[in-house]
Amino acid sequence: MTRYRSYHGGTLGALSLTGEARHGHVTGETNGFVKIFDPYPTFFKWSSMSEDEQIDIALKALHEQIIHENPDTIAAIFMETITGTLGWVKPPTKYVQGLRALCDKYNILLVFDEVMAGFGRTGKFFAFENFDGVLPDIITFAKGITSAIIPLSGVGMRENIGNYFRDNPLGYGSTYNSHPVALACAYENVKWILDNNVIENAKNMEEVMLKNMEKLKQKNPDNILQYRCIGLGGAFDLKHPETGDHIAHPNEIHPAMMKLKKTFWKNGLMTIVKGGLVHCAPPLIVNEEEIEEAFDIFDKSIK
Repeated sequence: MTRYRSYHGGTLGALSLTGEARHGHVTGETNGFVKIFDPYPTFFKWSSMSEDEQIDIALKALHEQIIHENPDTIAAIFMETITGTLGWVKPPTKYVQGLRALCDKYNILLVFDEVMAGFGRTGKFFAFENFDGVLPDIITFAKGITSAIIPLSGVGMRENIGNYFRDNPLGYGSTYNSHPVALACAYENVKWILDNNVIENAKNMEEVMLKNMEKLKQKNPDNILQYRCIGLGGAFDLKHPETGDHIAHPNEIHPAMMKLKKTFWKNGLMTIVKGGLVHCAPPLIVNEEEIEEAFDIFDKSIK
């Protein structure tokens, strides 16, 4: 089971996990994947009451879906710990704790995709550390482990799962598995991250990001609907000038957003613009002055 608001990769299996529109660009999607809604849907709320009640309803809806799908047929619930491509959305801790509890109740594996959020992006080494008392069964990771200097991805798992596969190895091999150059790069990169307080910098810069995001929203109330940030992973939802709602759905190519993207490039700012989202995810070694410069360019470009 995977979420609609998700992206997990471009190969057939990963696209089948994916909920966003890119999975529709290939044919032959594999069977056995069921989508679930997020605790924070884009265009509706689970309840008009408190956040706690919204979380409770979202978990009850998921529980019912698990029952109807038959828990004995569900291998895993697979999710981005913090949604990356679709807008840096951090689910409530209570929701993630409830998700862990449901997985424990029905003996379902909980798998976190840490490809975008891991290795310091959220101000923690792994993003799941932001959720008290929650430990996944499996994590997938890439990108930050080498700072993308050399391609490398990997899987981490609890000891009991690892021991099972040591005793029951899969009949599978990969040409570049455990490539020594990639692993050497990862080793030196992770050492540098730890030795140079990169994760602490990401956490410290979160306050600077939020301050500048609020300032930008106040200066552009007709254009910016809302924003969010955790560590150095953040995004803006832009506003439709007539409806006051999202300017575009996550998979829509909107002309105003394409114009904004070109203006960013012209003014010297590179970032992801997708649907009605503008990503704010600078390098983890960024400083306060560089963040402020980037938001000045943002402000100049959105006028």
